[in-house]
Amino acid sequence: MFKVCDEGLFTVDLMSSQLPQFAQQYKFLGKFIAKAIFDRQTLDLPVCDVVYKHLLQIPTNMDDLHQMDSQYHKSLVWMLENDITDILDETFSVEMEAAGPEKKTTIVDLKENGRDIPVTDVNKKEYIDLVVQWRTEFGAQAQMNALIQGFTTLIPLSSVKMFDVGELKMLVNGKPMIGVEELRSCTVFQGGYDEHAQVVLWLWQALREFTAELRGQFLKFMTGSNKIPLDGFEPPLNLTNYETLVEKITFAITNSEGFELS
Repeated sequence: MFKVCDEGLFTVDLMSSQLPQFAQQYKFLGKFIAKAIFDRQTLDLPVCDVVYKHLLQIPTNMDDLHQMDSQYHKSLVWMLENDITDILDETFSVEMEAAGPEKKTTIVDLKENGRDIPVTDVNKKEYIDLVVQWRTEFGAQAQMNALIQGFTTLIPLSSVKMFDVGELKMLVNGKPMIGVEELRSCTVFQGGYDEHAQVVLWLWQALREFTAELRGQFLKFMTGSNKIPLDGFEPPLNLTNYETLVEKITFAITNSEGFELS
């Protein structure tokens, strides 16, 4: 379904649309992401920004291609900045390798009769725009449509359109940075220990010296997740008396609508 990008992230494998039941798999993934958001659970989902842009219906650009394939992006930048006359032999088409052991290739036109239109120094900008659009949008359209279909069975797209890519990424994955002070502020000590115990002070010192990856592993060992929830570890409500609890519950059940599960 996915392949690894240069930055260690994952992007949609364009060939996956040729696999049987690919739509069901992407639909399940979309529903899984939405369910995690619905339940306020974070995931470890290191996907490229183009996946979030599809969900938010934000146009992609050449920067997204750099995140997906930096070498290919570099070659397109070179093409854009240099005279390619008598150097490159390209047409307005791309080759797509078929799934399966035979590894056959299919030619996909980037525009009508594109395979018969040579790329020149005059029209290279149009070619680059089309090939970027193919790699970041159209080439994975079937997969992303299935993912969006699964996502919207639980959460309508209108409910996430207010977010930008960074905010949606944080909503799905949790806070990327684990602050030691935030961990200290929500730690409860038991067994005769308090915040001044020497072993506790050593713990905070060790965590400060840990890499971000090690701090994430520590958090996962303690809580089951390597990310801090978006709203931290504090409970969503700080109720001080019974009357306040009744007021909040009554308001919630009479004035709010959740997403219906299908």
